[in-house]
Amino acid sequence: MGKTFEEIIATMDCNGYAYYNDEAFFNKTNEVCYIPENADDISECYTYNDLLVLCENYIKEHELQDELKAIHLVENMYQELEWCFPETWLNEYDFD
Repeated sequence: MGKTFEEIIATMDCNGYAYYNDEAFFNKTNEVCYIPENADDISECYTYNDLLVLCENYIKEHELQDELKAIHLVENMYQELEWCFPETWLNEYDFD
């Protein structure tokens, strides 16, 4: 059986708002690497692949394939996420 929401949080670093697991992100594992501040349960936890898929879909939806690569966007996103949900970060991302 998988870990509970509370067990996952207990193993992660926190900036006072959100939870991070740099090892899971940079090693591209299937472990949770980011939990936003207002996450209530495990369905609102993100693995590297979850974040990458969000970025790939965002790039396709906004027809940015020529200007932006998902791998670069996901790395930038992870470095800048401080508390919000990744979808919010993407919607507010400034491409200029």
